[in-house]
Formats: sequence, C-alpha cells, structure tokens
Amino acid sequence: MELPHLARQYILSRRKVLVLGQEPLTEHIAKELSHEGFEIVYEKDLEHKFPDSSEHDIISKLRSFFLAFIGSSTHENISFWVHPCVSTWSSSLELVQVLQELKINAFLPPAKILAIFKNQLHLLLLAERLKIQHLVLHFDPLYNLSELKKLITEKHWELPLVLKSGKNQLTQGLFVLKDLKDFEVNLPLWLEQLKQQSGETFFFVELFLESSKYISVPFVRFQDGKIIFLPKIDATLQTRFRKLVEFCHMSFLDAILENKLENDTKKILTEIDYVGIGQLDFLTDGVQTFFIGGQAALARNFPLWESVSGYKAVPLQLISLGLSQDNLPTCCSKIKSEVGLCINILAENPVWQLPQPGFIFELPKKREWDFTNGKAIFNSPYENNQEVSFLTNGNIASLFVFAQDRKSALQYAAIVLDEIWISGGLQTNENYLFQLISHSWVQEEIYNTSFVDEEFIPIVYPTGPFLLQHFASVCDFISDGHEENWWVGGIKVKVQKDVLKWKNPPLIFSHKGCKGILGELSLTSDLKVKACAFPIQKEQWQVRIGDRFFLVKKIKQLCESPLPVNDIKYELIAQATGQVHSILFREQATVLPHQALLFLESNQILVPHALPFSGKVLQWLVKRGSHVKQGEILGLVTKFDRKTTKN
Repeated sequence: MELPHLARQYILSRRKVLVLGQEPLTEHIAKELSHEGFEIVYEKDLEHKFPDSSEHDIISKLRSFFLAFIGSSTHENISFWVHPCVSTWSSSLELVQVLQELKINAFLPPAKILAIFKNQLHLLLLAERLKIQHLVLHFDPLYNLSELKKLITEKHWELPLVLKSGKNQLTQGLFVLKDLKDFEVNLPLWLEQLKQQSGETFFFVELFLESSKYISVPFVRFQDGKIIFLPKIDATLQTRFRKLVEFCHMSFLDAILENKLENDTKKILTEIDYVGIGQLDFLTDGVQTFFIGGQAALARNFPLWESVSGYKAVPLQLISLGLSQDNLPTCCSKIKSEVGLCINILAENPVWQLPQPGFIFELPKKREWDFTNGKAIFNSPYENNQEVSFLTNGNIASLFVFAQDRKSALQYAAIVLDEIWISGGLQTNENYLFQLISHSWVQEEIYNTSFVDEEFIPIVYPTGPFLLQHFASVCDFISDGHEENWWVGGIKVKVQKDVLKWKNPPLIFSHKGCKGILGELSLTSDLKVKACAFPIQKEQWQVRIGDRFFLVKKIKQLCESPLPVNDIKYELIAQATGQVHSILFREQATVLPHQALLFLESNQILVPHALPFSGKVLQWLVKRGSHVKQGEILGLVTKFDRKTTKN
C-alpha cells in the first residue's frame, strides 16, 4: 500500500520547520519538535523579518517570504513545515492559503475548519443544528445600536444581555449590556473597539447566564475518528472577559456534566470532521452546559494538560496527522502533577482598568521554582531593558504552577507572586493576582464568572509600616529641590525630608536624561522592601515599593493667581502610553463634566479622557495618530462657568 504524499515526505526527507512566535512557549514546542527529528528555524533568527498579520496585502507578502525561505535551501531532499505554536498565526486563513498554494506542510487545520472557528456565529449555528444547548437569542447579525434597540423592544428582552463579536479571538470581543445607560457611553465605545480590531461592528446577542462557571475542553481527534479528551480547564476567574487564572482541576464537575461536555464536543468535531488538537468552551450553571465557542489550535494553556495528563502536544499532533507510527501510550510520559495552574500577568492598573505598558527596567532573574512535590515556571517573552509596546495586548508573562493538590498549587503560586519583582515605566498586576488567589472564595472554589468584576474588592492602598508618603519621599530623594506636596496615585501627599532609611546606598541611574533610583528600604528593624522610582516624564515617576505601584508627580508651589477662574489653564494628561485614536472636540469648544473629549488606544483598549468640570478646550498639543507617553500633556483647557459667561 502506497503511503500518502504527506507521510512519504515525513518519512523519506529531512524535515525543516519554521516555528512562529517569540516567547518561551515557542521554545517549549520547538524542543518537542526537535525530539521528533525536525530541524528548527526560529522566527527570531530569520534573516528577513516575518510579515506582520496586520500588514496591508498580507497574502502577497507571505507568499514572497516563503518563496525566499524555500529558495534559501540548497538541499534537494528536504520538506518544509510551519508550526504556529500559540501565536496569532494559529488562526490565520491567509497563512493556510499561502502554505497550501506553495505545498508547505503545516501544523494547522484546513482552511474550511479555520473559517468555521473564525466566525463565532457560524460555529454556534452549527451547535443549533446539532441540538446542542447554547445561549444565542438571535442568529441574525447586528451592526449598530438602532438595530439592537429595536430588537430588544420587539423581543421584550430583559437586561443584562451579552453582546459578542462575530469574529473569534478578539481582546474586546464581548460586552455585557447591564442597563440603558450603557447605550450612551460604554456600548458605543465597545463598538468602536470592535471596528478598530476587526474592521467592522458585527455582533450578536446572547442570554446572560448568572452564577456560571467557564470550562474549556481540550481534545485531540485522529483521522479514524477517535477522540482523546485532555484534562478540562476551569477558566472562570476572568476580568472584562480576559482570563486571569486557569485551573487544570475542578472538584465541582460531576460525571453527568462531564459526559454532557464530552458528548457535545464529540458531536461538533464529528460533524465537521475535525482532525488535530483544539479546545471547545462551555458555560455551566451546575445543572446544564451551554456551548459558547472554541479554538481550532493549540491554546496558550496547553502546558497545564500536558503536565496533568502526561501527553505531549507535538507527538499528539503528529499522530493525529497520520505521521507517526507510535501508539498513544508511547507518547505519554509519567504523570507529573495532579493540578496545574496558569496565572496571566498583565501590564495594567487592574483597579482602574487602565493599560500601563512601558519600559521594563527589571524582570525576575529567577524563572523556575522547585517545591516539595511541585514546580513553578515564569514564562515571559521579555527581558530587562525592553519596551512593552502599546500595540500588544498587554500580556507580559504567564506563571505556570504544578502540584499534587489545589491547596498546594495556590500556596506555591502565592509564594512566587510575592517574590516576583517587575519594575520600570510600566505597572503590572501581580499584587492584584496575589490578593485574588488568596481570597477565601477562590481557595474554597465557590466563585463564578462575575466574581472578579463584581464581588472581588482588592486592597488598593498600602497598609502597615509603609504608607503613601514613602512613595513621594523616594522621588523627593532624587528630585531637583525639595517639595512638600506630591501627587501619589491621584492623592495629594505631604512629605518630610530625610525620612527614608536605605539598607545600603541606593543606585541612582538616568533614563533619557531623567533621574531614577533603585534600592532597599528599611521600614522597620524586621521589614525591608525593595523600592524603584523610574522616570517616565520630567518630575514624574512610576514608583514600586514592595508589591505596590503608584504614579508619583511633583506639585510645584504656585503663587496665588490674580486671574479669574475661567482664565486659569489646566493640563489634560495622558493616562496611558498609546496612540491618539480620536479627538472629539475642536479648540474653543465647551465640554460637560465627565464627557469624553479624547480617546487613546493602548493595548487594544480605547481609553477615554475627560474633565471633572465643565470646561473649554483652549489648545490641542497632539493630533489623531500621535504617539504619546503616559504623563504627557495632551492639551490645555480652562473651566467654563455658564453663569459667569452669561453675565
């Protein structure tokens, strides 16, 4: 019997694989590919830069790149492969089209499968045909607010409702419409973000399921129709529908629910003849399960099920493609852990929900921790002295923790989060995550998908021996001239000179002509904490002391102004590093309190900027498309008193 062409290439030729992505998980996949006999080519080592998926005319650019890539090899008996790992290319129809055209092998599903998963509405229509429970209320796509309002009135729907982008895998692909006030500000903002990310405002409506859990069902399906269900993942702990903590262990899932999840998954995969690794997502209220979407690729959480099941991703992919003669047990190593935990560290202020990208001054030197019957791994694509761009999604690291029980996994994760030190011109959310996993409801597994956004209340300001004054004092230590008054996280703070006690002389450094400081403070005889004030603008610092971040700014002493209130100029300050998306008011226009007058785009989020008072725009110092840094002056405004103006 003659071998299929792909299998013949796999067995009889040298195999050269381009591994896409530039993060530790890419290295993880590359090691598994190397073990299977592939020659590895990393994207980061390419002579010519790999195209960006957002570039214009991406198909022709991909075609040109791969023609050059193939042509660079002088060896005749060689087969070329591409593995997208967990990069955005794993769901790219354009990449699949070009690879098929050039007969380059890929660890990707066919274009018809990717097309189904790219359009969430098509995927859910498939579930409807198969009589699988879902939450969709209306399958006709919507494009604007008037269509939605009309539908709510006609159908007599009650709020809250869930609005979903028709396109899958968008950062801002979901919005909960809680009340009619959302129609005025929040919903138009969400639609603008959809348009920015996908080019259109195509969405549909789902029922809001209260007190639900979010379960991911990873799987591998083989060419003969056999399915292996990999350990299921609890992704319930989310904020604004971004996954914060994922558990590869759940005590709440009984045999009846598990069978229902697996049967529904099997129906969908059989119907579309899916082959390979993927993941389907469900919500459950404890009694019923509801299909909500999926991913036709290796998800970022795959190390969780690898460690808990013992299966390795690449051997499973090869067997599913019919390219390995191994029996399944031979690709299954000894089970390493009973519980896996993945925590996503973001460049953001989690309390104010503000993107906070910026320059990384320090990252943890230690990347792995060994515990009794457990292990933790800090995965980040970044190094010291690199910039987290506002063009990224803000994910800067993932912490994987493996243990023999849930309690130990949470304990190990808390130890590592408390130890991790990231400083520079950015803020990160590890203290927020530490508080989250330490919460008694999380410890006891009694949370739902609304818990983080609606019930979890973090401690924002420091308590105990170090206070807000220490953040200002650290900056005053290196400032040109002592100032008594400072802004710390939006709060006015007074400092006294010479109150700091450094364990050793601190390091004073310079960044772009501005002073910064790094050292260790002695707060008490027993408590010593690390401190860093990193300059982001003149007389402005991003300060981290211990586990807290605050933006600190000097308040210069002002003389009593003889000018009327309406003539005093105020500065509109950028709340995040990003790009000016839109300016909504012209110069000399009047603005109401809390009315957005400018939007910044940062980490795929639109950040509105408004005034706390009625004002008039005097002068814009930026324009649409301008790149700005946090703390930069965007424009000048003045107070606008309508009564005074009338007189």
